[in-house]
Amino acid sequence: MAKKIVLLAGAKSHAPGDHEHEKDLTLLMQCLQQSALKDQLKFELHNNGWPQQPQTLDNADTIVLFSDGPDFNEKSHPFLVDNRMQIIERQMQRGCGLVLAHYATFFPSRFKDSFLDWCGGYFDYETGNAENHWYSQIKMDTQTPQLAAPNHPILAGVKPFQITEEFYYRLRFNDSLPPVIPLLQTPIKEESELFTVAWALERASGGRSFATSLGHHHKNLAIESFRTMLLNGIVWTSGLDIPADGLHATLPGDWIF
Repeated sequence: MAKKIVLLAGAKSHAPGDHEHEKDLTLLMQCLQQSALKDQLKFELHNNGWPQQPQTLDNADTIVLFSDGPDFNEKSHPFLVDNRMQIIERQMQRGCGLVLAHYATFFPSRFKDSFLDWCGGYFDYETGNAENHWYSQIKMDTQTPQLAAPNHPILAGVKPFQITEEFYYRLRFNDSLPPVIPLLQTPIKEESELFTVAWALERASGGRSFATSLGHHHKNLAIESFRTMLLNGIVWTSGLDIPADGLHATLPGDWIF
């Protein structure tokens, strides 16, 4: 039976080219629809960060959220509206996969236990010593992240790549079992250590999660290795095996970045 991938694209809030949630997910879906595993996958893409009929999540094999975060307005994060946390909790407990990118990794500290259990890490904007209370940090930079776990299926076919990105770093990670698996670790200008900016988790519930704090510019999906990592991550969280050379897909010929 084909794996059901539910893609949730949050509302557009930034200038053209940035935080293009719908365009990002549409492109990734089209790539997967022509990938080597296309016959084992089926898709739903929902705008505004949530399906009109939430029961469709009850048989999803993985849920992919690209959206804004809650630091200015909590309801900008689709999971924090009404009773949606309980709905997502139900999916996590049954072993559904989860993928989060960039701003969707922001989460309020009062829900940190849930989020660390579901995904293993998050952007902490509330419990730091800075004037704005941030513990985690942001910097626009150009770097070549290191492949921290080159043998992990999500990094199959992925080579080191240079990327200009709004890096979210110094994230909060789960320090208990099961451990987070760092996938990408990057230097940041004027910092003395490497920071994890993509990671995987095989949850105690049996489900799989993949997250990256990258994803600001839509044009970065033109970078083949970055795109392959995202494609691999989506499919890996659905429970399928990733080909040894990864999920490479030709970009639609008429796609405009």
